[in-house]
Amino acid sequence: MRDQKIDSLNGEWRYASPDNSWLDLSVNYAQSRRYQHDKRPESAWKVDYRSSYGHESWVTQNSRSLDIRNVAKLGDANSFTTGLSWSKQNWDPGSFLATKAKDPDYNYGWINAYGGNRGEETMRSAYLIHEWKPLPDWKITPSLRYDQVALYGKPNLAPIYNVASAGHDYRPVSFTGWSPRLAIAWGFSLGWNASFSYVDTWRAPTVDEVYAAQTPLSNLSGTSRYLKPEKLRGFYYGLDFERSGVLSAGDRLSMSLLAYRQLVRDNIYMRLGNGNTGDAPGQTPPAGTGFYRNLSGYEIHGYDLTLDYQLRGWFASAALSATSGDHRNSLRDPWGNSEPVVDIPPRKAVLTTGYRVARLGLTFGGQGKFVRTQDRIPYFEGTRTAYSMPPSKGYVLINLFTVWQPQSGAFKHLEARVSIDNLFNRSYSPYLTEGIQGMGRSVRTSLSWRF
Repeated sequence: MRDQKIDSLNGEWRYASPDNSWLDLSVNYAQSRRYQHDKRPESAWKVDYRSSYGHESWVTQNSRSLDIRNVAKLGDANSFTTGLSWSKQNWDPGSFLATKAKDPDYNYGWINAYGGNRGEETMRSAYLIHEWKPLPDWKITPSLRYDQVALYGKPNLAPIYNVASAGHDYRPVSFTGWSPRLAIAWGFSLGWNASFSYVDTWRAPTVDEVYAAQTPLSNLSGTSRYLKPEKLRGFYYGLDFERSGVLSAGDRLSMSLLAYRQLVRDNIYMRLGNGNTGDAPGQTPPAGTGFYRNLSGYEIHGYDLTLDYQLRGWFASAALSATSGDHRNSLRDPWGNSEPVVDIPPRKAVLTTGYRVARLGLTFGGQGKFVRTQDRIPYFEGTRTAYSMPPSKGYVLINLFTVWQPQSGAFKHLEARVSIDNLFNRSYSPYLTEGIQGMGRSVRTSLSWRF
């Protein structure tokens, strides 16, 4: 059983000077609080759930962020965006492990479960974006961002996870780094635009990755304060087209193609595999080594293609997406054979068509989703590895939709929507849900009023 409550607050203030083009200042603040209470049935209380939030758990997460930025326009060719941002997240998870209710080493069952560490992350950033238009059809946008990330761990409620000789070290760690980016856009012909982007960025380890700890009986009992940030280098290539009167008078055709290649280094993952948990093949890790480490990385590449066509009320669109990726070596063997990236979605095509009756404000149509089989998953010695997801079969889903949005009269501010998803009640299991069955036939309705 799960109870969840989320409270959020957002505020924005902006001042744009009518006399000074170099002053367009905005301040954004956001905060949220998420509280979640989970409880397993008493029939499961004899099972040890210490690695999955125990038999009952209470999790509170607080987040706050502040962003201050200014956009300065210097003529028609140059624009500078400068900004400062700050964010802070605090996690406070607690759980009750019924199987340890009489064990003082486990605080009589009241613990912070493995993977649910108490801690805090503070991030401070500064950035500069320069938008330059050297020619009417060219736009060049270099940018630079600096981030400082500080992590603060908190000792576990259970004494068995607070043993210094086992490598349990919850002292703060910090990370700093630069993220350069370059974007180029070129309108090389009527209706045609090409773009290229390059980014070299990073992410700091999370509180759960750094401060995860196991009991002193484990070979990997310590926290992982030695982790390095993950680094990503990305290349993105785009081609866009939009024009009217292409096939017939009054029609409109648009097309967008994005291809990408992402190279990740020092990716963070758990130490898995017999004889491969050390820092060299067959090497035993020193006492107090943490459960997480940096691996050699992986590559992801793919593309997204969309086509849209409109003609006298009729509209149709097609979207195709494909992604593929491979780890250098393996998650369980950093010196072994390469393997597919685990969380890669299968290829998918979405076809949509319909008709708009403008004078009535009525739109109706249908959609088909075509998802390919996903059987490209990691295997070890002919068997699916523990960390890979089950393969999934391909499937087709048919959806119908109707939207009524009058443009005049007493109901011109009204919007009513009705949709039927999975019209034929197809049984399917999306790949990234780890074998869980997808939604059956469902009818969704919504009614909104704008003022």
